[in-house]
Amino acid sequence: MKFGQQLRDALFTDWKFYYVDYAGLKRFLYERTDKGYTADDEAEFVKLLDSELEKVNNFQQTKSSEMKRRIEYCEKQVDLITQNPAPDDAKREQLDVIEREIDAVISEVYELAKFTRLNFTAFIKIVKKHDKNAPFILKPVFAERLNSRPFFKENFDELLLELSRLYNIVRNGGVDVDGSKDPQSGNGQNFVRQTTKYWVHPDNVMELKL
Repeated sequence: MKFGQQLRDALFTDWKFYYVDYAGLKRFLYERTDKGYTADDEAEFVKLLDSELEKVNNFQQTKSSEMKRRIEYCEKQVDLITQNPAPDDAKREQLDVIEREIDAVISEVYELAKFTRLNFTAFIKIVKKHDKNAPFILKPVFAERLNSRPFFKENFDELLLELSRLYNIVRNGGVDVDGSKDPQSGNGQNFVRQTTKYWVHPDNVMELKL
């Protein structure tokens, strides 16, 4: 399957206007190379590419910040609920609401990870097509532009760890039963690591973590 079709099939519909316009960039490239690609064409292509990079980066950063705020909100709500002297049934209802919010955030973290991976791949592929078809080499210059935009460097592991911790607290009625067993906290005396290795396709890494 060609990447353009793969991108259309995999994109998250709610965010469809924020993905790189891979088809548009490819169309521009082929139309201009058919007529004889000029320096003016190159300047226009680079401008379009930079605009797409800025769009993707800004959206990814905005969504990432939003998810962090939603996680902080859930943390505060869990603390308030557990400190509330209300009956257990009432607390359980409130925790169920938070659990649904955590589920929603987990789903968006998955979509944002996929969004990041797909757009990064799209930029790499369109620059490769450019360098193959146009009389200019863009890869070294674009690599610097890409490195100045941190969207593809986002590490979702921290978000997933915090979501997992919150989810466990909520499912245990507001009690952090693993709070003293975190191997990263230095207090993991009762923590026993058992590891089994499997090969996982890169497209499925986030699904496995979630």
